Amino acid sequence: MILEGFWSRDNRLPSGDVRQGPTKSPGGLAHAPVLVRDTNCVPGGRLPAMERGLGILHRSLHHRIDLLCGLDPRVPCWLVNEGRYEEAKRSLRYLRGSDSTNIDAHVEVLKMSRKSVLVERNAVLSDLLEPTVWKPFVILVLFHFLQTGTGFYGLMYYTVDFFDDLRTSFDPLTVTIFLSVARLVMSCVFGTYCATRLNRKVVTALSSGLSGVSLLGAAAYEHVFTSLDADERLHTWIPIGCILTNVLVCTITVQPLPWLMTRELFPLPVRGIMCGLTYFIGTVLVFLSVKYFMSVMGLFGIPGALSFFSASSFLVCLFGIFVLPDTNNKNRSEIERNFTKAKPRVEEQPLIGKGIGNVMPTLLV
Repeated sequence: MILEGFWSRDNRLPSGDVRQGPTKSPGGLAHAPVLVRDTNCVPGGRLPAMERGLGILHRSLHHRIDLLCGLDPRVPCWLVNEGRYEEAKRSLRYLRGSDSTNIDAHVEVLKMSRKSVLVERNAVLSDLLEPTVWKPFVILVLFHFLQTGTGFYGLMYYTVDFFDDLRTSFDPLTVTIFLSVARLVMSCVFGTYCATRLNRKVVTALSSGLSGVSLLGAAAYEHVFTSLDADERLHTWIPIGCILTNVLVCTITVQPLPWLMTRELFPLPVRGIMCGLTYFIGTVLVFLSVKYFMSVMGLFGIPGALSFFSASSFLVCLFGIFVLPDTNNKNRSEIERNFTKAKPRVEEQPLIGKGIGNVMPTLLV
């Protein structure tokens, strides 16, 4: 009935009488009663009328849904961006139906929005060339690269296999469980404290330096006892203790800091796009480090791979001392001045409200 009504309305035909259709199909199978219009009012009978009505209903709903969801190229915003203002007005009238007031005002608002978006886009592109944007980006990408070079993520992913290859007297599963619990404690307690209370440069240098020493000790042990069987090795707890020390000290700062500092270094206008780009590069580097961890182990052997990871840890130590900026307890002005050559004199004025260290920088010209 409804489908035929669409067809009848579109073709200006009389509505006809409503009656109940047959309750059995030609094959004798029973089906639910259907209300249809009098077939005398619809040329071609019931089935062609319902097909025509279904097509009209489908096209109408499909077009309205596409417009509302922005899938149709004739959406008003797209038409305004293309400069086709009259078509945008017709599209708005179609969408609003009976309420077609203030169409011109709506189009003007879309024009102004388009201009503001273009201005903002040009401003963002120019901001990307500022030293307060590209310098922290280069620093963070280098930090991610050096971090993945320490082998931390590979050790976490292949923990059981790695401890099994060490050929010690300890059960790899037991050591892995102990390592997981210890990492949880270190991350929740010491990692949070170090990341929020201590100097980022000092903590990074200390943790990465200790990580490099522990990895170097494990590499030296494996180099000395690499030709001996597990039963002939002495003090097999030494490589286990070195690897555990490396993982735990990396958990404090080296592993979380590149991800935490990303939101602290970039200015607000470009923070979204630059944080997304930095996180993407960091995730790709983590994937590559895990993907090729076992290949590095097979290529250089355990002593050579551990020596490589130790060298990367010492590079992170130097990076923390000479390159990494300290953002702990610093406001936005102080952070940005680290990346600019000119360092204007700044007078700190307290903001309205309570709170220790809640200050606002005022540039003195």
